[in-house]
Amino acid sequence: MKIIAITGGVASGKNFIAEIFSQFGAKIFDADSQVHDLLKNNSSIISEIAKNFPTSFKNQQIDREILGKIVFEDSEIGKKNLKILEQIIHPQIKINYDEFIKNNLQNNQKFVLLNIPLILESHGQNPYYNYDYLVAIKCHIIIRKNRFIARQFKKNPQNFDYQQNLARFDKIVSLQLKDEERFEKANFIIDNNSDLIFLKKQILEILKNLSI
Repeated sequence: MKIIAITGGVASGKNFIAEIFSQFGAKIFDADSQVHDLLKNNSSIISEIAKNFPTSFKNQQIDREILGKIVFEDSEIGKKNLKILEQIIHPQIKINYDEFIKNNLQNNQKFVLLNIPLILESHGQNPYYNYDYLVAIKCHIIIRKNRFIARQFKKNPQNFDYQQNLARFDKIVSLQLKDEERFEKANFIIDNNSDLIFLKKQILEILKNLSI
């Protein structure tokens, strides 16, 4: 079994590309979906977060937007809060990941793909996730910016603030690795600046090369 990790800047198309890999037979480990499920359904994790971040607990559930603002605050307090949150969530994510790998090995799965945000940023310090190949996404910053803005508008059209979301996008980009750094580490680069046909062709070519 070959483990592929995918990396790309904010709004570069990681989820969409992961879905195409899935259509071509790869099994996906999606860390964001894992976190979403834990915050919604894992009572012990919900209890720990409510205890450590009580302002994020509303109507008997975790408000992910409020929690995100708490842990991604650009300050030493924000960094401390993020570390606390990771200590609460990550042990269960790691258990789920190990189970995912074990099950796919037993099922003789040919490819699995790890869709884990910041996998490069965190891999050197916290190598929880081993992979055999790294795929980096190339996508023009203007396309990514427009996609991010459209996504935020769709989430909350009534209270949408263009300038605020634009500033948020620029801040996220500034905290992430530069594309050139991703490309240097990658085994394969996917160009996501064109159409779906070209995108699928590139993914099929990667899977073909890994099948040799």
